[in-house]
Amino acid sequence: MDVAKQKAKENPALLKNGFVVLATHQTAGRGTKNREWYSQSQGGLYYTFVCNPSSLKAECAQEYQLSIALCIKSLIDSIFNVSCTIKYPNDIFLNNKKLAGILLETSSKSNVPFFDYFSIGIGINLNQKKFPSQLQTIATSTYIETQKKISNTTLAKALTDKLVLALNL
Repeated sequence: MDVAKQKAKENPALLKNGFVVLATHQTAGRGTKNREWYSQSQGGLYYTFVCNPSSLKAECAQEYQLSIALCIKSLIDSIFNVSCTIKYPNDIFLNNKKLAGILLETSSKSNVPFFDYFSIGIGINLNQKKFPSQLQTIATSTYIETQKKISNTTLAKALTDKLVLALNL
């Protein structure tokens, strides 16, 4: 998310249409409350979507959070024929283990009803075959659960399309 934020600052014109940043791994992945997100393997989708914030109302942040979680859940459920659950507001679980996390970064001016920055960070454990021992009982991947692999770019494109529709971008 830091790279995406820097790109937006360096080139504000990118915000007009929005943009996506994908990474093969992260060295400082984080979730809410600055919790660490294990993302050093190359099996996950590490995705940031910086949206054009001009139509996103600041008062609707919780609704956007739920819409994003529902997009991820429905996409994973349909592609892998599984049944994920949402731990509101920002986690997706599969078989009682964390599969994905969402981090929203936003900013708005106090007298303006719309965001002036809206970034969606998503980490999804896709093709990892194993996790460090301290995470094996609490984290999973779609590969561990289904033995199916998927291309990160394929999933990222489908996810972006779902988010654009869900958020009316």
